[in-house]
Amino acid sequence: PEPDWLICDVGTSLYQPTQDGWQLNASYQAIMRERFGGHTGEDVRIALQGYPEQEASRQTEFKHSYLFAADTQPEILLPEIQHKLDAAGIKAQLVYSTDVYTNESFLDVLPAGVAKDFAVHFLLKDLGLETRQVVYAGDSGNDEHAFKSGINGIVVANAEKALIERLQAWCGENNSDQLFFATQPFIAGVHQGCRYFGILSQ
Repeated sequence: PEPDWLICDVGTSLYQPTQDGWQLNASYQAIMRERFGGHTGEDVRIALQGYPEQEASRQTEFKHSYLFAADTQPEILLPEIQHKLDAAGIKAQLVYSTDVYTNESFLDVLPAGVAKDFAVHFLLKDLGLETRQVVYAGDSGNDEHAFKSGINGIVVANAEKALIERLQAWCGENNSDQLFFATQPFIAGVHQGCRYFGILSQ
């Protein structure tokens, strides 16, 4: 089935279908510009010269992304990177994640306060939906903000081990039952969660 909306680029792009194909939502783009304080991904690139960038096709106006070998522990660079952005006057959010299969780590530099959860909640408000009417599935560190944003979440078994541990601890600290930790990976885990939340009957 064709979706009604597409949230892309770690929550910085929101597409809707038109007669001419998928188009960026203009209202959301305006919010991204405001959140980035007039800066763009190109400004981020200039401020962070020397760090290993992802290929050009992965870069957008409101997201500039970097790729590291996970075994180099690039997370220790985050304070240094944040300091460089602050010095350049760029109000940004850093979203860090690791691919457990390729042993690669990804760093996305996004407008301040923006990640996948921001886009989901923008849509909720626009569509007049409550948080509990949504089910979100994910497996990566860039899903963490959404998992903690009040919506029902399915954490599939192939998710980053460290992410699973952080989310389990968060659920315990907040006495939250909004997350389902699947015992199956990938789409099988999503199916498990959909049954748990009553979307699928079998």
